[in-house]
Amino acid sequence: MAGCMFELFPLRNFEKVLSVNICHFPVLRVVIGCILAITFMLPETVWAVELSVSAHGRARFRHTDLSNFRLDAKATQHEQEKWGHTLLRVYPEARVGESFLIRGDLQMLNGQLYGEESTHGQSVVLNPWKNQEASEQFEVREAYVQLPVGIGLLRVGRMVSHWGLGILANGGDKENYLFADASHGDISNRAIFFTKPAKAFNDGRLGEALTLAVGADLVERDELTDRSEGDEARQFVGALLWKESDLEFGFYTANRNLEKSNGDLTKATAFDLFGRWEGDLSEDLSLKMSFEGAYIMGTTEQARFEGAQYPLDIRQFGGVLKTDTSHRGLDMGAGLELGLVSGDNSPQDGTARAMKLDPGYKVGMILFEEVLSRISARSHDRVVDPELVGTPPKGTHLIPTNGSITNTFYVHPHVKYSPWGDALEMQVGYLWAMAPADVVDPFSAAENGGYNQNAFGVNNANGTLGSEFNASLRSSFDMDGYFSIGVGLQYGMFKPGAALASEEGVEGLGTIHKVRFLSDLSW
Repeated sequence: MAGCMFELFPLRNFEKVLSVNICHFPVLRVVIGCILAITFMLPETVWAVELSVSAHGRARFRHTDLSNFRLDAKATQHEQEKWGHTLLRVYPEARVGESFLIRGDLQMLNGQLYGEESTHGQSVVLNPWKNQEASEQFEVREAYVQLPVGIGLLRVGRMVSHWGLGILANGGDKENYLFADASHGDISNRAIFFTKPAKAFNDGRLGEALTLAVGADLVERDELTDRSEGDEARQFVGALLWKESDLEFGFYTANRNLEKSNGDLTKATAFDLFGRWEGDLSEDLSLKMSFEGAYIMGTTEQARFEGAQYPLDIRQFGGVLKTDTSHRGLDMGAGLELGLVSGDNSPQDGTARAMKLDPGYKVGMILFEEVLSRISARSHDRVVDPELVGTPPKGTHLIPTNGSITNTFYVHPHVKYSPWGDALEMQVGYLWAMAPADVVDPFSAAENGGYNQNAFGVNNANGTLGSEFNASLRSSFDMDGYFSIGVGLQYGMFKPGAALASEEGVEGLGTIHKVRFLSDLSW
């Protein structure tokens, strides 16, 4: 729904727009109070401009069928073959002129609606494989105000954090993955200032394209932090970005001091380089290229190994490169994605080298999203089981991957054909991935005297993780610009490689199949 124009409505009615009882959500009370205070401080000339209000939103439904594969050498299965998942988010927004903005992101639903459940890792995984009550799914993802301050813009409040392709900071809301959905989402209580530093002396391309951002965060939730559980993470962020319609190039850094609820400290700095370019190679042929690379360094007390230095050093890196070509005359396109993410062949040497990309970043349908995430969740459960382990080692909560891409080099080509535009889009993709470092199951390794071993009893398991074939058929229709609807069907098949093989006499993963029915509505 396009933004409508009308005279400013009484601010005392603002709480009613949210359609929730704000007494139950302290963050809403704080943000609304700040907005009201800022409102009364603004000069009357600002309010002479009409108010533009919009309330866009989206809803999605997914039904999934998945093979019931094994998770360890004991033939434990994940036991979740059929389930349904829903998402509903509404984005209320109010603008006064070009600079003053009030924005929200209200999540009403985001969880499993029905179907079978899996108990593995329920106490630690970010999204447990279980049915959830609607009351558990409500979340205020964004509630911030933006206003002009001197030579730039200031945003204050709660907001999602996203940079570049999303391998380091991912807001969990960009639906640009071929065979998976955006998920999770990094959320911070943030004050951030944006400015165009060259605009004061250059009104041309330099003045418009170069943007500088600096900010301070109290992290609300991401894959490492949950403030509701007593974690406290303070973070400073900065970015310098050249941004035009067909070219983006920038550098981002974040310095974080995290204190977990148990007192463990992590001090780390992340550096990230991102670029994007798109253009026409001929009258019908276009090319898009993008890349992002990240490096993290620091120290952490969240894990400890006997005989190794403490706290652990952090030295991790990862990156992806994506290319996409499209031929307008043939209604066809093709693309290639390459990724490299560090692993750790010596997890007990005092340096944590295995990077996990943000779990909101997706590639493929099965390997990372289902196989590795569920195997690692089962591994966590075995390590903390008092009947199997006397005293669990420190850092067990870090074992589940939560679907993150880690310890891999992968190649992901794909082809797209759209004979009738958005009315019918067909895509086929192939994912091949290998593990440069050993795939290690902590419990199996402990049973093996500390030597690297995977969940199925194979020592020093590295090399090919497996190959995955994916296909997608989707159709979407725009209803006069007011809303759009879409439906689709996706299929994936995964065959494990040597890194996920089983020892002789143990039945392993086998071939895994996944089918998803998709339904989307946006307005």
